[in-house]
Amino acid sequence: MSDETYGPTITPGALALRIAQDHVGVKETPPGSNRGPKVDDYLRSAGLDPEGGSYPWCAAFVTFIVREVEKRLGKLQFAGSASVASLLKRNRSLEIHAPCEGCVFIHLRDDGKGHCGFVTRVNGDWSMATIEGNTDSSGSRTGGQVMHQHRASGYATTFLRVG
Repeated sequence: MSDETYGPTITPGALALRIAQDHVGVKETPPGSNRGPKVDDYLRSAGLDPEGGSYPWCAAFVTFIVREVEKRLGKLQFAGSASVASLLKRNRSLEIHAPCEGCVFIHLRDDGKGHCGFVTRVNGDWSMATIEGNTDSSGSRTGGQVMHQHRASGYATTFLRVG
């Protein structure tokens, strides 16, 4: 038997983007509730009971997507969380110094609140195209849907590789 690998290979970050793309358009039901069938799945993946409160869910979305990657590629080092600050803290070993396709961006404010999502493209001016959970057309961090966004250079404070 040969040790050769047959078929295409894919990085965890690239697979995360493919899976996240399939979730674009998911919305809270009802709007503003931090709930809905898929949103509840995201929250559960991060260890939260959706019926236990109203939780922001961008970090839970990231956690859900990474867990889906693990189902296909095997266990990764990425530690999930429902909190952006905790997601960063638990994954410091995966920190990278510049954005790249398939990485997770972290936007963390001084008050400890934040936002996160996946980088889909890095532009020449270091702005980023992204896929994010719990956002809206105004770029809110509590907007209620999974969608593509454009974030200016400097928006993210940290980047994490998926893996």
